[in-house]
Amino acid sequence: MVWWDLIIPFYEGLYALGIGQRPVSTLFVLSLSLLLSILISVVSRVVMDMDKLNRYQKEISTWNKAKAEAQKTANKRLYRKVKRKEKYIQKIQSKVMTERFKPMIFYMAPFFALFWILNGFYNGYLPTVMGGEIARFVVVLPFSFPIEFFGVNIDNLHHMYFWGWYAMTSFAFGTIVQKVLGLQMGMGGMSGFR
Repeated sequence: MVWWDLIIPFYEGLYALGIGQRPVSTLFVLSLSLLLSILISVVSRVVMDMDKLNRYQKEISTWNKAKAEAQKTANKRLYRKVKRKEKYIQKIQSKVMTERFKPMIFYMAPFFALFWILNGFYNGYLPTVMGGEIARFVVVLPFSFPIEFFGVNIDNLHHMYFWGWYAMTSFAFGTIVQKVLGLQMGMGGMSGFR
């Protein structure tokens, strides 16, 4: 017996619950992505020092505006003032990044383990048990997708793999949950904390 044989009873349990067939697979992955988005966001909210991040974000934003103004107006005095504060801003930007990565200590290993197990179920175990490529698809969207990255277009319908459907729903739910919890993401990182 090899170590991965220990996972087969778990896969058989998932299969018995109907999680391997649509629409249950669609709803299961949708629910899983919502649950994980909530858990990750709550962990982030608890672990990160939001007051410090708010303060740093305001300083960085003010400095960026001053820098843009100095470049736009060619104001040498303002440019020198901005330049003097540049190392400090880089330092607090580094602290912001460190603070944002702290929550990952708690959820990255369990997340990757769960993702690996479920990906093995949908892309390894299921096609073997149910016979064929069609078993790999967790959801079928009623339109074709211009980029066949998340799945395959068949007869003007987009058949999505587990990881593609998870990524799409997780991104959507993550954005909503982060906004509700005051962990808004902006272009280039956290743009505002409440």
